[in-house]
Amino acid sequence: CNAQKDKEATTMKTTERFDVQYYKSKIKEVNGEDGDNSFAIYVDRDSTQVKVYFDKDYDALVTIPPFTYYKEVRIFHKNGVLKKSGKRFFCSSIDIGIWREYDNQGNLIKETDEDKKFKKLRLKPINILRWLEKEGYIDRKTGKGQEKFVKEGDEPNIDIYFWLSTRAEGSKTIP
Repeated sequence: CNAQKDKEATTMKTTERFDVQYYKSKIKEVNGEDGDNSFAIYVDRDSTQVKVYFDKDYDALVTIPPFTYYKEVRIFHKNGVLKKSGKRFFCSSIDIGIWREYDNQGNLIKETDEDKKFKKLRLKPINILRWLEKEGYIDRKTGKGQEKFVKEGDEPNIDIYFWLSTRAEGSKTIP
């Protein structure tokens, strides 16, 4: 029943919090005592790439798990409660999957299916990954070519963009 779904959506809460002290100590560990204390990039023991930063309006944690071709993004209110979370497509700032937004008490206020924007497109993110794999840029089984916050050696620089284009009525495509 839709009314029950609406009620469940409005009562859903997050308990995820940003551990300020842990990440401040991690930043000091990575950047040194005299280094930048608002930002750090490091690799966890399980090979997850981590980018953490403190901003005047929010704190953020962006991770790239091993053998994946997306980033997990978590943005936190200054009180440490999760504000927004979701995934971004490989080598891009394109939101994919389900994104959730929470108020500063942790109550779910919005849920967006970002994959809906690809429904009418012939070229979808999975097609791009398949093409990159066919051309030898990535290997989804081994993690070759996986996005990294810090490039190593001769890894290719890949940036992916999507944009919507509208044509004026009567315009023609030039072959």
